[in-house]
Amino acid sequence: MLDLTFTVRTDGGLRAIRIIAERLEDPGFLDEVLRRYDRRWLRPRIEERFQSRPGWPERTGATTARLARTGGMLRGAAASRSMQGLRRKLHRDLRRAKLQLGKIEEWEGYEAEHWRQQRNALIGRRALAMSEVLKRRMGAVERAHDTLAEFERLAAGGAPNRSLMGGKRGARLVGKLQERMGRAARQTPLLGKIASSFKTTVSGGRLVDGSEIPWAGIHNEGGIAGHGAVEPARPFAFLEDLDVEVLVGMIVDALGDDGAAEFVAAGEDA
Repeated sequence: MLDLTFTVRTDGGLRAIRIIAERLEDPGFLDEVLRRYDRRWLRPRIEERFQSRPGWPERTGATTARLARTGGMLRGAAASRSMQGLRRKLHRDLRRAKLQLGKIEEWEGYEAEHWRQQRNALIGRRALAMSEVLKRRMGAVERAHDTLAEFERLAAGGAPNRSLMGGKRGARLVGKLQERMGRAARQTPLLGKIASSFKTTVSGGRLVDGSEIPWAGIHNEGGIAGHGAVEPARPFAFLEDLDVEVLVGMIVDALGDDGAAEFVAAGEDA
């Protein structure tokens, strides 16, 4: 029968877990329990913190403006849906304009359009010369092409004040794009990249669960980032007393009648 006591630091200080069991002689026993604990409890707890953001300061207005200006948030799911929706619409507009032009570039289409204009004249509607029809449709293709090109420039982070399109049409596109990008930036989850970067290692009765991103700790604890910016603490990787109680319960369940475990809440020291 082995008697093992180890300590865990939680948000309430150091706590002790005491386990008495013969099964501790099995080197894989604790590892299996820890893997189950991480999969069923600890990882969902961390993911829930990224969703609920308990006590986290919100993204600053300057950060939101920067994301909307640069397009850096386009990796987010909400941002991708918003921007892809506008991109698809602009592609449809270009295809439609080319289709309308193509109808009068072939002889059959030219004749049909010529007859339509003659019919308009006969019934008193405004009729256009075929040269005017062709000019208008070529202009529609050019405008649709320029609009799509400007969209891609802005989405890639191009400066709004250097638009390739002049006049009201260019201003409307810039305004629409900035509005969509700003909305997507506000919807992008805080620290979303960190949330998907966690990896777990269990070996020798030890569980290590952490982010592969080097600067994740700065956001977890707060501090000065590598570029000199002061990051507020947005804690996501920490243990509470409840987390340790759950671990003890899982150890007890795994031991069955072959041993016992207890969680000792001993103030700041254990």
